[in-house]
Amino acid sequence: MTRAEFRKTSNNPDNTNQNVCAQAAADFFGCATAVRYLHTYQDCQRAIGKRFSVRSAKSFAKSRTVGGARANLSAYAATTGAIAFLIYVKGHVLIMNTKGETVVDTAPRKADRRAIVHVHAIYSK
Repeated sequence: MTRAEFRKTSNNPDNTNQNVCAQAAADFFGCATAVRYLHTYQDCQRAIGKRFSVRSAKSFAKSRTVGGARANLSAYAATTGAIAFLIYVKGHVLIMNTKGETVVDTAPRKADRRAIVHVHAIYSK
């Protein structure tokens, strides 16, 4: 998709340059204004990467679902010093803290069985 198409289909009526879930995730880290566009996972990753170090951690999730990865990511954070996790599920972005709790999710689930596409650990620079 082009940026024009992303803007037309944006779910944020106040700022069509940013989708609601990516904006909420970047806002959690104080990075929403670091980039102009926040439509895709890569946009969100780039915004957070302006102020924090972002590294892939999908292999440490050891589960295909968000709910199943909680304990594994929490154990990984305890040994590496990660401060949070940026998780991409199809069409959506969420933030998980180091205790395995979802702290930012604009479409929350009671039992989260959404399939994980990408996981990135966030570290202080």
